[in-house]
Amino acid sequence: MKNTLYCLAFLAVQATAQNTTPDSPMDAQQYGVVLDHPGMQHVVVKPDVRFLDDAKGKLHMDVYLPPGMKKQEKRPAIVFLNGIGDDAGQPKVKSWGIYTSWPRLMAANGYIGISMESDGNRIQESLQGIFDFIAKNGEAYHIDAERLGCTPLRQM
Repeated sequence: MKNTLYCLAFLAVQATAQNTTPDSPMDAQQYGVVLDHPGMQHVVVKPDVRFLDDAKGKLHMDVYLPPGMKKQEKRPAIVFLNGIGDDAGQPKVKSWGIYTSWPRLMAANGYIGISMESDGNRIQESLQGIFDFIAKNGEAYHIDAERLGCTPLRQM
């Protein structure tokens, strides 16, 4: 079983690298994490929260909140960093199966999950923008800005 999972993960990465069509069963954008948690169906999602808005454009993030959050409660957050950038006319990276299911899984386990857009022409500004937003406005989304974890999205 373990080798099968590794094989499926390898095929998913290969499919992304080959730019398959969305209708293809090999399209890695449609697959999420294999691990499931019963709380995932009760996660609250705040989609398309604008975290950067300037003359160069607007960028959004999706915030995944654990079920049953109390009004003033703050939790650590895990930010799934988009160092790839989003291409015009293509699905946003934050909408890919893996980057909707990972933050959902984190939220089901008590953390706040965040998936983000990124401008491929200004990756560093995009990354700085999300951290600036969290520092300034994170509390409104129950984010404890002093307890953040990050994981980069990588292009294979």
